[in-house]
Amino acid sequence: MSELLGGLQDRTFARATAATAVSYPPERRLSAAQLASYLDRRAFAVVGSTRGNGRPHSAMSVFVRRGVTFWLPTMAGSVRERTCAARHGSRW
Repeated sequence: MSELLGGLQDRTFARATAATAVSYPPERRLSAAQLASYLDRRAFAVVGSTRGNGRPHSAMSVFVRRGVTFWLPTMAGSVRERTCAARHGSRW
């Protein structure tokens, strides 16, 4: 299962800006097993996204992870709900 999480991390870094890639080169990143172990010991995270107008938004959130799927609570009308609905349409 940790290999799936490692693959998600690789795909995420492949889309990262040059500044992020330089800040977190492959040799400094957690291995797939280390990342899974780290996340399994956590219940909260700072979740970041961008608003519709491009401004950043971040908020502390509880989360549940199964494999590479993360569940985050949200409330109707919240920034997170609007962001997810805009990105995922009717699936949300």
